[in-house]
Amino acid sequence: MSRGGASAYHAEGRRPPLGDRWSVLLTTHKDGPKYEPDRYGWSFGTPQVSSVTTACIFCGQAPTTREHVFPRWVEPILRQDPREMIQPGLHHIQSAGGTRDHSWTSSRLLNFVANCVCAKCNGGWMSEIEGAAKPIIAPMIMGQTTTLDTPAQETLAAWLGLKAIVTRYVHRPIDPVPHEWLDYYYVHHRPPDTWYEWVTGYNGKWPLYYDGHDITATFADSSDLTESTGTPHGVLASFVIGYFAAKVFGLRGGTPSEPGTKAMFRVLPSTGETFIWPPELHLDDASLAGFCGMYLT
Repeated sequence: MSRGGASAYHAEGRRPPLGDRWSVLLTTHKDGPKYEPDRYGWSFGTPQVSSVTTACIFCGQAPTTREHVFPRWVEPILRQDPREMIQPGLHHIQSAGGTRDHSWTSSRLLNFVANCVCAKCNGGWMSEIEGAAKPIIAPMIMGQTTTLDTPAQETLAAWLGLKAIVTRYVHRPIDPVPHEWLDYYYVHHRPPDTWYEWVTGYNGKWPLYYDGHDITATFADSSDLTESTGTPHGVLASFVIGYFAAKVFGLRGGTPSEPGTKAMFRVLPSTGETFIWPPELHLDDASLAGFCGMYLT
């Protein structure tokens, strides 16, 4: 399989950009499954980065409406960030290796949307997920100590999984999400049971950052590679919003190796433990690429 790189977005900070900020440090987990991203790229046109589908990805109804990947309520929170590194007007998106690159201006801090859901889903069950998650995520974006018990972890996992799905409809060309996952989310309003998610803290230059891959899962023991464990169009996404960072890993089966670091808390599937966020260890600019590249070979 060919290797593709991360597609990434950030709202520019005041400091100069890094040299090749979307190059991903690839890691191999010898004792567990290995994952390879399928190739994809970006296309750019209007100043607003968006993707259009003709019908809602969840219920099939038309027309579709604008869904903000980074919700609008995040903007006033980021304006209070004491690091003061984010400015309205300058946005940037780039594929791996800088092969496709686009910058645009906007009057808003956040202008990253996908046209892939209908008004009923967007304003209904999706809005309920957003509303339930906001009281949990907002303090974390500001770097405030937050207690994550099992119900809070489940709420957070539902929000993160939904964001990971929607962002794939901003990829150009679109990276499809398996229909059974879309149907599961539409019915249950949470990620499938085979998905994994982790959260951590971040303190660095990029208060908004997204890194996404379309992956196919393969396993070191070929006898494990079955129709149920193979994962074409698997989801691998990393997010940074303020001081909050998370990783979403969607696959049909198999068990990925745990990160092996105290800097990350697993929220899906929940361990049943209550965590105090942020962890003692956190991401910085030096470790961000490695975090995004976890589970890639």
